[in-house]
Amino acid sequence: MTYWQALLRTWRYRLADALGRVRPRKLRFAVTKRCNSRCIMCSAWKTASPVVNEIAPDEIRSIAQRNRRFLSRVGHVSFTGGEPMLRHDLVELVRAAHEAFPRAAFNINTNGFDTRRTVAAVNEVIQFHRRLTVMVSLDGIGEAHNVVRGAPRVFPRVAETIDQLVGIRERGAKLTVEVNFVLTNRNSDQMLPVFHFCRERGIAFNPIYPVYGQLYENDEAEIGLERHAARRFLADLAEIQRIDRSLALQELGHQLEGRPRDYDCWAGRALFFIESDCRVFPNGGCPPAFCLGGLRDFGYSFGGLLRSPQARGVLARLRKCRLCRLPCETMTTLNGPEALAGYRKTFAPPTELTVSAPASSRTAQGPSRQRMF
Repeated sequence: MTYWQALLRTWRYRLADALGRVRPRKLRFAVTKRCNSRCIMCSAWKTASPVVNEIAPDEIRSIAQRNRRFLSRVGHVSFTGGEPMLRHDLVELVRAAHEAFPRAAFNINTNGFDTRRTVAAVNEVIQFHRRLTVMVSLDGIGEAHNVVRGAPRVFPRVAETIDQLVGIRERGAKLTVEVNFVLTNRNSDQMLPVFHFCRERGIAFNPIYPVYGQLYENDEAEIGLERHAARRFLADLAEIQRIDRSLALQELGHQLEGRPRDYDCWAGRALFFIESDCRVFPNGGCPPAFCLGGLRDFGYSFGGLLRSPQARGVLARLRKCRLCRLPCETMTTLNGPEALAGYRKTFAPPTELTVSAPASSRTAQGPSRQRMF
């Protein structure tokens, strides 16, 4: 993207926002709260209940039909959880989204524990949807991954899942395979090993700063990085950036340094996060108080939901929010509404990364909850 293209895109979004005509670019569906991991940085598994009122394929169709114009510019649809592969009808959920958004890029997040089910689902989906990315969680090599995921002997299964997905890609399918690596105090020596694991297989490596919020049902005290861990991650990140100077890695470095976010949040405008019970949040990194309302209560209409006093109040506060830098939101924002900021960051001269303050979820993600309201 050139400077002038970035400037024009940013200007168009700001004009549309002033006129109240911003339409979302991305939808994220948390299709279940159930999970077979016991991750140290996520507490969703502690609170997940049995299958109760989880979003159904026909509800995805209803959301698309009731909001045909509002959702006409959606170009990316994500399926997350919990663990999406625990939904026996996951393929039908994806099919329903395909009917509504046939040209959009889809991605499915998974822990990769169940190789057979994952590979079968992917083989089925790529028969009807051609733009699919599968993101597999891998937080270390060998026992290091087992520790972070709180599950014994899962690393070999996850590695097998990744290798079989790479095999599908190599046989000619239009499938992208990526690895998500979550930074914690327990795997600060694993960033480079996982990066090289990905390089050997020709797949993308996505290191992610841990986020507290609705999606993970955790607390910032559980996920803050200690100074020694942040220093190790920064040192390894500097090595990786000799090969990969992507915008996402630059943002991660700034998080680890404790730099405040310096661009607006467009969650709740350019993207929405839809929970398994059809409650809507601006994004998955929002605290529970940022719930906009439930689509089921408004006949699946975004228009009715966003006009509600609850949603209006949340969105008014959100414009000044600097709480999170969840990549799902920041990359959508920096490639869309804040494209000029993304351009500036992409072409900024490299700087030496240093830890200027203890890295915690508060310093890295912005003001505390108490100061936001």
